[in-house]
Amino acid sequence: MKKKSLKITKGYSLIEILIYSSILSLFLVLLVQIFISIKLANAHSTAFVTLSKNLRQMASDMTRTIRGAAGVTSPTAGNSTATLSLNDGVIVYQLQDGFLKKTDSGQTWDLTTNEVTVTDLSFTNTTEATQTAVIKIKVTAESNYLLQGGRKLSENWETTISLR
Repeated sequence: MKKKSLKITKGYSLIEILIYSSILSLFLVLLVQIFISIKLANAHSTAFVTLSKNLRQMASDMTRTIRGAAGVTSPTAGNSTATLSLNDGVIVYQLQDGFLKKTDSGQTWDLTTNEVTVTDLSFTNTTEATQTAVIKIKVTAESNYLLQGGRKLSENWETTISLR
């Protein structure tokens, strides 16, 4: 009887499996890094868009209302306050619980959404003696979306609006 040697020539060697595993591992690490980068960029983009949208809508409403107002009740000329009162108190802008609120003829609503927190608001009446009323507005708001490291995107907005 003759002995036959069994030699398997099909399959992969241990070295080939290690090389393929290493290449696959590197590919997966790169893929995870790309995914994390995309998620971080998306979070930053979402925070920026919501913050910008809220500030634009707020600015548009305030500009339209102030320009159409008959007069400024508060703040008085040369003073600053956290509340703007127009037309003998019929229209009021104020900061409450992180929301910019507008009251018009007794009805109150939010000018900012719950995606944004207004952290600072000030109105300065820069009117001089014989001038039409001029109001300087400063707003600081931050997005409620958390960014990398638990940070929040914050933006300052400042403008000056005169009554017509």
